[in-house]
This record gives sequence, C-alpha cells and structure tokens, in this order.
Amino acid sequence: MRLKKIAEQDGGKYEMAVYALQCSNLKRLMPVCTDWESACWAMAKSWLDVQVDLDLTRFQQSRLEEKQYADDMNGASNQAISPSIGPENWPYHVLDQQPRDIRSLLQKLHSSENVHEAVSRSCREQHRQIEMNLMVGDIANLLDLLWSWVSPSEDDHNISRSICDPQLIRFGAHVVLVLRYLLDDEMKDAFNEKLVNVGDLILHMYAIFLFSKQQEELVGIYASQLSRHRCIDLFVEMMEHRLNSREKLEKTEKELHTKDLSAVAQGRAENLRARGVPGCADVCRIHVKYKLFLSAIEYLPFSSEDKSKASFEDIIESRVLSRSRQTNPAKHDKDLSDVAEQHRLQSLQKAMVIQWLCFTPPSTIPDFEIISAKLLIRALIHSNTLFREFALISMWRVPKLPIGAHKVLGFLAEPLKQPKDTLLSFEDLEVSENLEEFEDWREYYSCDATYRNWLEIELKNASVSPIGLSSEEKDRAIAVAGETLSSSLSLLLSISDFVLLLKYVMSFGMKGLFGLTEVLKKGFRSEQLNLFTLPRTHYCFDQLVIVNSETVAKPLSHEVGLGEDVGEERPWLNAALNSLYDDTEHIYLELHATAMLCLPSGECVVPDATLCTALTSALYSSVSEEDVLKRQLLVSQSYYSSTNNYYIEVALRCVAVSGDGLGFHEANDGGILATVMAAGFKAGELNRFQAGVTMEISRLDAWYSDEDGSVGSPATYIVRGLCRRCCLPEIILRCMQVSISLAEAGDRLDHHDQLIELVASSESGMLQLFSQHQLQEFLLFERECVLSKMELEEEHPEADG
Repeated sequence: MRLKKIAEQDGGKYEMAVYALQCSNLKRLMPVCTDWESACWAMAKSWLDVQVDLDLTRFQQSRLEEKQYADDMNGASNQAISPSIGPENWPYHVLDQQPRDIRSLLQKLHSSENVHEAVSRSCREQHRQIEMNLMVGDIANLLDLLWSWVSPSEDDHNISRSICDPQLIRFGAHVVLVLRYLLDDEMKDAFNEKLVNVGDLILHMYAIFLFSKQQEELVGIYASQLSRHRCIDLFVEMMEHRLNSREKLEKTEKELHTKDLSAVAQGRAENLRARGVPGCADVCRIHVKYKLFLSAIEYLPFSSEDKSKASFEDIIESRVLSRSRQTNPAKHDKDLSDVAEQHRLQSLQKAMVIQWLCFTPPSTIPDFEIISAKLLIRALIHSNTLFREFALISMWRVPKLPIGAHKVLGFLAEPLKQPKDTLLSFEDLEVSENLEEFEDWREYYSCDATYRNWLEIELKNASVSPIGLSSEEKDRAIAVAGETLSSSLSLLLSISDFVLLLKYVMSFGMKGLFGLTEVLKKGFRSEQLNLFTLPRTHYCFDQLVIVNSETVAKPLSHEVGLGEDVGEERPWLNAALNSLYDDTEHIYLELHATAMLCLPSGECVVPDATLCTALTSALYSSVSEEDVLKRQLLVSQSYYSSTNNYYIEVALRCVAVSGDGLGFHEANDGGILATVMAAGFKAGELNRFQAGVTMEISRLDAWYSDEDGSVGSPATYIVRGLCRRCCLPEIILRCMQVSISLAEAGDRLDHHDQLIELVASSESGMLQLFSQHQLQEFLLFERECVLSKMELEEEHPEADG
C-alpha cells in the first residue's frame, strides 16, 4: 500500500514508475514506456507479479483452511483464523489494469489509454503484427495477414510485375515452409486448410517474384511445395510467358546454327557470348528458358503416381503441348488478307514448344538416360503431329519457307545425333514408328525447301528482262531446278518402286518372299533403298509372315542385311497400318479439324450460319449416298463467337469397317474421313459450295471412339492418309512446274514422262490420291511441257539429228 501511495504521489514520472513497477500499477508505469519492447516487458512483468502473488495467496489460504479443519476435528479452539493476506489486499483498480492472458496483454498494448502513442502506433507495423500473432499462436490469422500484404491488386495480373517488398514475400514463403515441416501433425490439424490454401498462395507469389527477377533456377524449390494443380498452372504460365515473349516472336525467320543449338541444349549461353557467335542475344534468352526447364526437372519428379503432387510429365504432356496447338484467333484480327502468311507465323509459335523437350537434363538427376530418352520420344511424337499440320498449311506455292517445320527440325537436329541405344531399348512400336516418320518428314521438308528456293529464284528472274539476266544467273536457276526435280523424283520413285515390289511379292506368297531376298541381295535400285524403302521392305517380310503363317521371313530379313533397328512398320508416307481393333468390334472413327474458309486470293471468309450449312451439305456430297448410309457418316460444324469469328470447327464421325479402322488398312489413303476432309481442303472439289472457297486446316486430330462418343486411342492413319492425299499430288504438280521451267530453258530430258508414268500406273496407287482439279492442273502442265519441247525442237532441229 505504501508503494502504491508513493507511486501515486506527484513526484517525477520516472521515480513514480519505479515504485509503480513494484506494485504493478500500470497506470503510472506505462506512460514512461515509449517503445513496444519496453511496454510489452513492463506489462508482462506486472501481470506476472500479480499472478504469482495471487497464486501464493490462494495457496496460503488453502493451508489455513486445512489447518482450521484439522483443529475442528481434534476439538481445538473454535476461534477462526483470519488470513493475513488475500486478494482484497490488491486494490481493485490495480487488478483491473492487469491483462487476463497473452491475447489480452497484446490488445492492451494496442488500444489501452495508458499506453504511449508510439507503442500503439508500433502495434500496427507489419513485423509487430507478425510477432504478436506468433506470440498468441494464431497461425491462421498470421497467414491471412501475410497474404493480404503480398497479394497483387485485383487489376494486376502481370506475372513479371515488380513486388514492392521482396523481403516480406520471401519471409512469408519461408514461414509457410517452416510451419509445414516443423509443426507436428496434431498442431497443424487445427489450421491445416488455411496452411494449404493460403500457404500455396504465398509460395506461388514468391515463385512469381523469383521468375520476375530472372532467378528461374530457384523457382522449383518453392513450386514443388505447391498442390498439384497450382504447381502445374504456375509452370505453364511461366513457360508460356517465356515462349511468347515479345523478343522471341519478333525473331521469325533467322535461324540459329546447329552448333549454337547444341550449346543451347546444354545451357552454355555464356560460352557463346564469349565467343561472339551471331545470335548470342537470342541464345541468352534461350538460356533463361533452360534455367526454368532445370528448375522443373530437378525439383519435380518426372512422373508420379501420387495424384496430389505435380510431375514434369503433367506440366509438359497435359498442358504445355496441348495448349500450344490451340488456335488463337485474336492473332488474325489485324490482317486477314494473307492467310498463308498468318499460318506461317502461327506455325512458328506452335513449333517453339518443342524446345522444352530438346533441352538436356542434368546428369545428376536419377535415371538421367531414361528421362532423356523419354523427352526425345515425346518430342518426336509431338513433332510429327505438328509436321502433319504444317504440311497442310504450307501447300501454297510461295517462296517463303514453312518456318514452323524448319524450326522443329532445327531443335531436334542435335538430340538425334546422340546415341539412340536407350531410345531404341523401349519395347514400343510407337518409338520406331515415330522415328521413321520423323525421317520421312525431314526428307519431305528438304524437298519442299529446295522447291521454294527454286521458286524464289524463278520469281526474281521473271522480274528482270531475259536480256538483263547474266549467264551465271541462268545457270544457277537451271541447277536449282535440276536439284529440285532430282530430290522430289527420288522421294516419289522410292515410294512407287516399293509399292510395285510389294504388290508383286505379295501376289506370289512365300515364293515371292524368296524372290525378294534375291532381288535385295543383288541390289534393287540401290539408289532408291533409302529410309523410305528399308522400313517398308522389312514390313513386307512381316506381312508375308502374316499371310502365310510361317516364320521364315524373320531370318531372311537378317540375311539380306535388314536389322531390327529399321522398324517393323512402314512410316506414314507409304504406311498401311494394322488397327488395334479386329473386324468383330463395333467402333467409331472421329476426325476433328480447326480451319478457316479462304478464297483463292488467300483472303479469309468470315463464316455465318448459311455458309456453314452449305459447307456441311457439300462435305456430305463428297462421298456417295450409299457410303453415307453404310458408314453412318455424320458431319457437324460450328463457328466461333463474334469475338473470334474467323475459325470453324469441323467434326466428322463414322463407323469403322474392315480396311478402314478395323484390321489392315491396305488402301493407305486415310479412309472415308480423309476423303471427305481432303475434298474440303483441295480447291474446287466441293460441289454445292462457293467456287474456289477452301478450308485451310490449322489443327487436325483423329480418334477411335465408342457409341457414347467417348474418345479412345488416336487413329493416326487417318491424318497420315490425309497428308498423303494432299502432299504427294502437290509434289508431283511442283515437279511438273519445274519440268516446264527446264524445258523452257532448253533442257531436252523428258522428266515429265516419268511423272506421267507414275501417275498413270494402276500399280503405284498415285492416281486415286489426285482430285479432279489436280488432274486438270496436271494435264495443263503436261501440255505446257509438250509445247515447250516442240518449240525447242523447232528452234534447234539440228540437235535432234
């Protein structure tokens, strides 16, 4: 009491505070505490002193009561013992000043009238709020506070934006990790949902911050702690941001050298910069992408059976690759006068995704060789899918290269130079099949590039008068034309020769097999036994085994030098594949395409309901009514809303039958669905439709499906057959075009005769791939060739003699 009275006297405030501390008089004590730490300490000490004193009082009171009870039982004096001390010894206004618990203590620091203004203001600071939440153990509120401080504004969705307080977001991310890993399960159960949901948001924000600061190598540490869907979304967002960065899209036609790509694949951008290799700026940007790839491949499992955790395969397979094929109509809003050019630029965007699969993973990760092989397999599969689409959008006879296809070829050039032992060790026909198809596409696009080079020279020379052309320019044009014709004829004749050989051998059964062995031993047009014929010859052995139910073909294939690494099935350009389904199954086929309707000038047509109805009717009319009924053919289509109103979706569906979806697809033309789609793709082939309007396909997928429409395995033979229907006739027509140029230049070789023989031969099967319009064009080219040859003979009759 005396201390209390001293503390309440009007002495110096510090002197009063000293005495007030001894009697827990917070009213006199708190005004001299001008910072948060001293105020918190003073209040805590005062509260502790009172609590200790009260506990001692209760203890002594209980002792006195026990003594009184014992005396009463023993008949001792009945005089009551008055306690010398008790709670009433503390003034009530002093007791009222004391906090009841930690939470009440902190609340008094924040809002008590006796607390200094600086202390109250300090309670509103971020680090004090974190400290106070940790003191009371309110983890849920702490997480909410952290997220409210680091979350972006509602109108800010830029992944690369700068964050105001990087240290705060870093602290929040580490608090989340500490809470997840150090707290026991029993304690986490109380706020587990908050720790998962809000904790993921904080970790996600910090990962984005690291990404914005080009610290991609650290992203995986935090992203791997996210729930599955958030981890996948984060990496997809970052990969697409790097993929579609403005700097990369501005670089549309300049190609990096193969040696540069090799170094990029191993992340050695600094080496290139030091050596001064051209394109180092682009290489450095690729190095940034490589760091992001490393972050994912090192900190995430490549594949995972745990559905709650993300894996690298989940990111690449289910999201990045599939989203890269989606058509973005907004890209075409500005200029729709040149669809060919729009498709070229779009193909580059699609091709860039292959680069994620061509990076070399670090050798320190588990199963390094297997993962590298799986990445390459996936790159091959997706590349072939893109090659088919790129081929269909690059039918235009213009000098510009299909940059998407050549970008993909550039990405895969270095990985395919590496030993393929691990790759071929996978006992999966899809591996060898896709490897062979890739080689076929590589040869096809090589021929295509040679043709476009010739076309560019031809157009450039046509802009100059013949007198103004030098002999060197003329000789160069002739040389490139000869090279174009040679490469294309080599591809075409290898296909034709093999078809003839195969049909001949198959007609004789096992006798034909032994005959084929002798032919191969002697050398069947050795210059044509390239990547096209070798796999097909191996396939011929397999089909003879199937037909004759004997096994003699296997050793014979080794006898003539055809190793197992060649493959057991023929690639797409002359592929007649066996279906996974037999003739007894009731299965359906579906073909879905995203396309634009285009005029012959290349300008896009905006679709409407009337146009789509007419197109549906025209597609039905491309096959006979009997086939429509027998195959239960359904054609449906839709067009986008007014915002994205340049694309249509075409869906075809029919019943699979023997030879088309079931059993062996001998016709090798994609079946009825490819026939219908090719009619829409090739100019002038659709009856009851606007003359010259065609479908320019930018995405194409085919599947098997059941009666309910549930999609099953891919029906790849349909898309390959469609490419075969479109690409091979176009190659022949281009060869005829080049032949005319050579004839006009004075070349007397009858190149076009080989092409006429090839198309006219019933054994080659080429004629069925031509549409009526293409045949008319073929005949017009033939007429021009003949006229040019006749003019040449009239001008130089002595040469004939």
